[in-house]
Amino acid sequence: MRNTWQEFCTEEEYNAIMKEKIKKEFNCQRNIKRDEKGRLNKGAKLAKKDDTDDIIIWLRLGWPVKQIVETLGFSKSTVYRIKKQYEKFKRWEKWMEQ
Repeated sequence: MRNTWQEFCTEEEYNAIMKEKIKKEFNCQRNIKRDEKGRLNKGAKLAKKDDTDDIIIWLRLGWPVKQIVETLGFSKSTVYRIKKQYEKFKRWEKWMEQ
C-alpha cells in the first residue's frame, strides 16, 4: 500500500509545500538569492566560458545587444562587458597583423 500526501498533512499544508518548492526551483533557475542581510539579489543567468562564446558568435553575426539579452537571458551589463572585451581583442589582433 502506497502512502499519499493526505496521510501526512492537510491539503493546505501540501499546497504550501508545493508552492515553496516551485518558488525555489524558479529562483534557482533565475539565480535569485538573498544575501546575508536578507536583501534580494536578482540576477540574470550567470555567464560561463561556453556562454561567452555564444555571446561573441551572436555579436559577430551583427545582432544588437538588446536582442542577445532577450534571447540568451543574460543581463545587458554582461553582454556589454563581453562585447567590450571582444572589441579590444579584435583591435589587438589587427595591430598584431600589421
